[in-house]
Amino acid sequence: MAANRLALEKSPYLQSHSKNPVDWYPWGEEAFARARDLERPIFLSIGYSTCHWCHVMERESFEDEDVAKILNDNYVAIKVDREERPDIDRVYMRVCQSLTGRGGWPLTILMTPEGNPFFAATYLPKENRGQATGLIGLLLSAADLWNKEPDRVIESAKKLINGLQDAIESQYSGEAPEVNPHLFDVACRHAETTYDAKYGGFGDAPKFPAPHQLSFLLSRYRRTGKPHLLKMVTTTLDGMRAGGLWDHVGGGFHRYSTDRKWLTPHFEKMLYDQAGLAKIYLDTYLATGHEEYALTVRQILSYVDRDLSSPEGGFCCGEDADSEGEEGLFYTWTGAELETLLGDDAKAFMASFGVLPEGNFLEEGSGTRSGRNILHVPLPGQFGLQSGVEQPATRETRHADSLKKLFEARKGRIRPLLDDKVLTGWSAFAATAFIRAGAALGDERILKRGKVCVDFLLSTMGEGGTLYRRHKDGESSIEGFSEDYAFLGRAALELYTATFENYYLDRAANLADTLAERFICEGGTLSDTNDSGEELVLDFSDATDTAMPSSTSVAYELFIGLWLLTGDSLWEERGGRLVAANAALLTRYPEAFTHLLTSLSVALESARRIEVVGERDSFDVAKARETLAAKYMPETFIGFEEALVNGVSVRICSKTACHTELKGLLELDEWLKRESID
Repeated sequence: MAANRLALEKSPYLQSHSKNPVDWYPWGEEAFARARDLERPIFLSIGYSTCHWCHVMERESFEDEDVAKILNDNYVAIKVDREERPDIDRVYMRVCQSLTGRGGWPLTILMTPEGNPFFAATYLPKENRGQATGLIGLLLSAADLWNKEPDRVIESAKKLINGLQDAIESQYSGEAPEVNPHLFDVACRHAETTYDAKYGGFGDAPKFPAPHQLSFLLSRYRRTGKPHLLKMVTTTLDGMRAGGLWDHVGGGFHRYSTDRKWLTPHFEKMLYDQAGLAKIYLDTYLATGHEEYALTVRQILSYVDRDLSSPEGGFCCGEDADSEGEEGLFYTWTGAELETLLGDDAKAFMASFGVLPEGNFLEEGSGTRSGRNILHVPLPGQFGLQSGVEQPATRETRHADSLKKLFEARKGRIRPLLDDKVLTGWSAFAATAFIRAGAALGDERILKRGKVCVDFLLSTMGEGGTLYRRHKDGESSIEGFSEDYAFLGRAALELYTATFENYYLDRAANLADTLAERFICEGGTLSDTNDSGEELVLDFSDATDTAMPSSTSVAYELFIGLWLLTGDSLWEERGGRLVAANAALLTRYPEAFTHLLTSLSVALESARRIEVVGERDSFDVAKARETLAAKYMPETFIGFEEALVNGVSVRICSKTACHTELKGLLELDEWLKRESID
């Protein structure tokens, strides 16, 4: 079959649709001009390469000749990789959520040649299925309406988009309400009402890891000492680590669980999930001292380094849920396979990892047993270190030889597709996790891997400091979004803290300057695109957290860090402007802004910097840096001042002044013991 226009695209997702009989266009003026010339509506499909239901819809519909003919005869079809163009995805996802009350991928939009939507949905089966509308029926009825009453459709789409724009603008109008520490309590209470005390996590099913929400709760535990906040964090971390959400053979977390117990995931592995979860497991280790969490951090980062590294030094986006056309095939096992591979050790292994003769993996659509098993650690009662049962990491250690055999056997299977594009923001997020973990665990190899990534990303900047979004096949392209600048700036700041090299502090400030000057709108919100970016049908900023912390929250964290480390009040002003612009929504729904709240608690309650003073290459300076990195102090930014001193001194400073000076490593150790909340 001849390839369509997507064959020329770099995105693995777009390339995967290049052999479809659908006459796909990439997003761009050519497609919109074609729609205007033919006076046809546009069929917009947004997804990503590791999306299970995107593959299902492709197999059912986009590879089907009948569907392709309807699309080619009546529409101009556009395919978008949401990871490359988060701005497009954000606009049309807002439309879908407004029209249907939910969102997800694949995202299906019907719109006018001007880009104004008049229908939105997520996955659609090819034919009508029960009460679910089928794609063929939708396409035919919408095409018929367009041909008979195009003006009516166009006018309705205009009204829809104008109404959405008015609603968005009304959220930011009026005087900004006061942002105060009361919001932290409100967000904690919301977490308490949705928390699953038995299995951890929040809500029922599907259940997502939400690492930034856990990080917020851990920071509140640090601030208040309330044990139930720590309990929510540890129970959730232990539940995820015990369940099938965790790959017990190869390490790393799958995207989310389809059930309450963390047993059955959608099997895609995303880079940003590994980054966020490595951070919260690390922080919980630092807060509790429990080695199981440190081991999990090492295993997450080992997986990322082994399986998601790009040749240039960045990190790839993720791995697919499917292999050989079947979800989870790479990760699941039959009892017969395990008996053959493990021999005499099979019985004990199968009992330890919840393997059933009939299989524990239920097909999502039918609910029938597939005969295959998801490895997990069945624990009685509550999960958690406090329950006194054997921890997942301990059980894996007992069965280390068996797990190695399975890892080697799995190498012979066909791997899920690797989405090998490098996205600047995502890679920077992962690099921050490597840098922080390397510094905290005293592991130079882990730290160096994060530094290699940051250096690579910084080296791809074009003239004038322009940052590119995507790196693929040795080529950098797509002008960077606010996400890319914010996350790379934060990674550079983290690298400064871990190395005391002023170069990285300067690069963090340069990236933050660009964010402030080119991405902050007149009203103070942070836009996805810079001041010369493409205009879309909706103009809005979304500061709420999703699977990743929002660009706004990371930019604010960057600004606050630069303010504390440099003493320049301009950064405080810029951060304050971001918060004020989002204050109306923040005060109404604080639980949707947990990453921002974590940084806000620093600025409002306990902002602090610690200055290490001494000779740059001295043993004492290095030891002080390592000692501070190994403590959980989310309210603290650590900097360096070079001076000719005997040994090292450490200054403890608030927002505007230094009030304590510690002479030498012994005094530093004594002060840190007093800082502990245990």
